Amino acid sequence: MYQRSSHFMKHGADVGAVDELAYEAMADAFMFGQMNADTRDCTRPNGDDYVRMDLVKTDFGVSCVSTGFLRTFYKPPATKIKNRGGPAMFLASECARMN
Repeated sequence: MYQRSSHFMKHGADVGAVDELAYEAMADAFMFGQMNADTRDCTRPNGDDYVRMDLVKTDFGVSCVSTGFLRTFYKPPATKIKNRGGPAMFLASECARMN
């Protein structure tokens, strides 16, 4: 409950969620639902972080493979995406992360 609340406070407005439950529903649909044509995914080298990103809307999320627990869902700042070379390169760098 606390993590949902803190994640909503931090990221809810960025993804257009009106409350904590809407944020959680949006995050679950994004991470565990069917991907659209603009969404790409990967599993990090640690084998336990599953990553998704919509390369057009720039929605980004991470879940834990072993538990199915959603770690985060947000829109990375545009400057952060730009500094990594655009959405595809941002995702590639996130997919390669070792931590």
